[in-house]
Amino acid sequence: MSEQLRGYDGPNQYTRARAQITDEQLAEGIRDALIAVWWWFDAWWPDERDTANKYSRKLAQMIQDTRDTITARGAAATVDEFVAASVPLLGEAWPSRPSSAAGLSAAIDSLRDAALLRVTSVRRARGEVDRWDGKRVLRTLG
Repeated sequence: MSEQLRGYDGPNQYTRARAQITDEQLAEGIRDALIAVWWWFDAWWPDERDTANKYSRKLAQMIQDTRDTITARGAAATVDEFVAASVPLLGEAWPSRPSSAAGLSAAIDSLRDAALLRVTSVRRARGEVDRWDGKRVLRTLG
């Protein structure tokens, strides 16, 4: 065993706890974040619609498309479907003024946390626990 692995007892409790988060729980978190996005969109768009520029109209259409996609899937949507539907919203610059737009921007940030950061973190934790518990730990370092 290399010096880098000496004393490593496997994934810590935090990693093991993250690995126990189910896909259903991940999907629920993304669903909740999307509902917040839709709520803030509904607060922002009526005031913006009449004076909206081309970019604001594009953002509005993206949110409406995401809502339509998820609504069509209903409760049967998987975590991967939620992520796929959310990704287009996450690469855009969202306005932070007026206050309704700031709320929408914050909701998009929460969606980013739920759809990308949390899902990635949980999947990495699952992989680490599986490799360690399955004794498939690579011991080729050093």
